[in-house]
Amino acid sequence: MEREHFPLWGSGGLKIFLPLSQPFATFAALYKQRDLIVIDEKLIAACRKMHRESQRQVYEIMAPKLYHTCKRYLKREELIEEAMADAFYTIFTKLDQLKEIKAFEAWARKIAVNQCL
Repeated sequence: MEREHFPLWGSGGLKIFLPLSQPFATFAALYKQRDLIVIDEKLIAACRKMHRESQRQVYEIMAPKLYHTCKRYLKREELIEEAMADAFYTIFTKLDQLKEIKAFEAWARKIAVNQCL
């Protein structure tokens, strides 16, 4: 029996069935959906007030990006986890030093790189 779709687990445990006929277009669409949650001024303002739910949202958005950044510099998993933990601590405690919201991702990556060195 030939399969026309294959399952993929999406966010929140939702099972998504991707068509096999256009896998690259489908993956590109899912990749774009990943960035629908944007780090905006309201989210940063809430993080500056130490709102835990907002910090969790920022963590969920940035953790994969910072993980890959740290992985370029460190090879051992425990060192990567430690660098990420230190990076997020620095990000959330020094968020008042961020001048441009648009530069948040670059600023966070720079902090992660400095934690790795």
